[in-house]
Formats: sequence, C-alpha cells, structure tokens
Amino acid sequence: MKCTLFLFLLCTLCLPVSLQGGHIVGVELYVSPSGSDENPGSLDRPFATLKRAQDEVRLHLAKGFQQDVQVNLRAGIYSLRETLVLGLKDAASKGHFITWRGYEDEKAILSSGVCLTDWMKLDHKLVGLSEEAARQIWIADIPDGLGRILTLYKGDTRLVRARTQGFSPDTDIHPRDNPSDALDWVTLHYPKGAVRNWPNLEDAELFILPSFPWWMNILSFASVDETKRVARTTLPGTDSLSPMVKYARQGFETNAWIENVPEGFDSPGQWMVNTVTRKIYYWPADGMPGEDIYAPALRELIRVEGFNDQEGDADRPVTGLRFFNLRFTQADVVSGMPTTQAYSMIGRCWTRTMPCCVFGVQKIAGWTGVTFIMQAAMPFAWIFMPRISPLRTASSTTWASLRS
Repeated sequence: MKCTLFLFLLCTLCLPVSLQGGHIVGVELYVSPSGSDENPGSLDRPFATLKRAQDEVRLHLAKGFQQDVQVNLRAGIYSLRETLVLGLKDAASKGHFITWRGYEDEKAILSSGVCLTDWMKLDHKLVGLSEEAARQIWIADIPDGLGRILTLYKGDTRLVRARTQGFSPDTDIHPRDNPSDALDWVTLHYPKGAVRNWPNLEDAELFILPSFPWWMNILSFASVDETKRVARTTLPGTDSLSPMVKYARQGFETNAWIENVPEGFDSPGQWMVNTVTRKIYYWPADGMPGEDIYAPALRELIRVEGFNDQEGDADRPVTGLRFFNLRFTQADVVSGMPTTQAYSMIGRCWTRTMPCCVFGVQKIAGWTGVTFIMQAAMPFAWIFMPRISPLRTASSTTWASLRS
C-alpha cells in the first residue's frame, strides 16, 4: 500500500490517559532543554536533545528489546535545526509502543525558530513602497543557513506577509466560455500596475483562484513584460490564469493578488523578504521590532517515514509510534501553500507508510486544525480528535520566560 499523510500543525498532540494503559513501560527516558547529552537520560539527569533520546531508543531496539519505551519531554522549548526523522529503526516491536510525550502536565514545545536581531530602520528608497510604509519599515539580515522564508513569527503568532490589493486578469476570454480562444495555463494578462518586473521576481508569489472559487493556486513568476502587461509563471496553474467562469463569479469582485512585494505594505504587522539582498522587511505594530521575531529554519519538525515501494507492494511501514501532549510552533509552510490561509502550517509532521501509529489532534489558537492528504488506504492509523476547545498558545510573556 502507498500512503502519504501530511499533518500541518498549529496544535497540541494529546490522547486520553486510558489509551496509554494496558502496556508495561520497560524503559523510560527523559529529555530537558536544561539537560545534557552526556547524562544517562534519567529523571534527575535528562538528555538535552531529541536526537540523543532517539539514539538511546535505537540502542534498546537493536538488542531485541520486547517492551514499551517511553520518551518523556520535560517543559521547555526544543530548538530544532534538523528534522527529527523517525524511520524503521525507530519502530516498536510487534504488540508494543514507542511513545514520545510531554511529561505529565508540562508544556514541551518543538520549534525551529531563529531569533532575528540587529534590526535597523530603512534608510533607502524601495520602489513600490508607500511613503507611510517607508517611515515605518525596519530591516534585518536573513540569518546564516536560512534560505527562502515563507513565514515570520512574533512569538508563536504568524505575521501577515505583505499583500497587494486584489485584481482580476485583464481578459474575459476563458477556455470554457470560448474553447477556440483557449489560453495556456502559465500566461497571466494583468491590468496596469497590478504586476511589476521586480528585481527579486522569484520572491513574488501570485495567488489566484483560476476558473472556480474552490481552489487556490500559488505560483512563482518566470517573467514579466510590463509593456505588454503579460506575466508567465514557472509552473502551470490548475486552469487558465484568467477570470473565473461567468457562472462562478458571484460574490467575487477579484480573483488574484500578489504577495511578498513592497506594494503590499499597507498596515502594521506585515513583512516581506528579499532573497537577492538577503533582507527581511518588517512593519512592526509596536513601532519597533522586539526580541520575539523569529524566522523558521525548518519546514518539517518531525517526519515519520518507512519504506515506500513505488513500483510494487513491498512497503515496510513504521509501526507502534505514539505522540502525546506535544506542541509544535515556528516551522515554515510548504512551498506553494498560502501563508494567509488558515490551513497553512506552523508545524508539520509528515508520515509515510505508517500504519499502527496513533495521533491525538486538538485545535488551538483559532487554527482550523489539521489537513490530511491521503493517497490510497492507510489501515490502522488512528486519528483521535478530542473535543475542540478555544485554547490559546503560549502568550508572548510565557514565550519570553520559556526562552530565558
């Protein structure tokens, strides 16, 4: 069987205590941000990193260990610079579980955030930026080791990326209305001023509802001809990049906009990035940036991945993993996912060929929850959704205290 499951998480992973019963835990390991990887991983002398705990679990499994293993994460923030990949070597033996959990009622937070420092007020002209925005913008360098950034955080809250006013493509020709005049799916005819040939064109993203309002395309630009007002995208859309079909336009005055460009700055709290100059531009709501602005280093915090036989049915799944009471924050979105939509991720857990694994998912901070993309069948993958409650993530004060 072949299956891919993406979990886009701004959420707490938790399960009822009753589901943890019935199994005797043979080994308990402990991890704490204040621990040391030289420690034995006990309650009073915990490890410092998840990778060290993973290595210890693998040592037990390699010896043929036939009992449950529980990895307890003490309170604090676990700053990840590499995705924690759990594979076949991390799978439990038949009838047993490997459990990764936040210890008791403590808040264990997995994050890939890199704090942005050395902010400076914008001191040069930025074409397309309004005079009001120019007076408010601060800039910082993209941290070493980070590439293209699609998400920025203030504490654990995602900031809004600079976004232009909506527009509709400058044509009424649509292949479904006029089949003989069908347009290709990479060409955008835009109204005057809607698109520019920005110096860092590869950073700009086109958001468009092509043809129908029930799908969204996020596309990068390959070229822009400002004279002819024609842009072409690097990949084709799911339909023609033109106005929606006539019968679907009700309630939609426009169906496209551009993100991550100077023209999009129109209110505090917005940001954009220029990968050519390696600068981040930010309009702080408080007048100047604080010490709680973070750029994500990872798009995956945890990945559970078995062997996926693309040519046949010899899949080898990762089995017997459980995750309880873990919080995920400050990860980047998947390229091509909208940063202004509710189902963009703040954390991501990616599982492939993973039957017999257990997740509890709870909505917090007003997020819509979890998006599952399933391919083929996935038996014995238990997804528990407890009662949804309007929980909030850690406040800025709490976040600051955890960081210190």
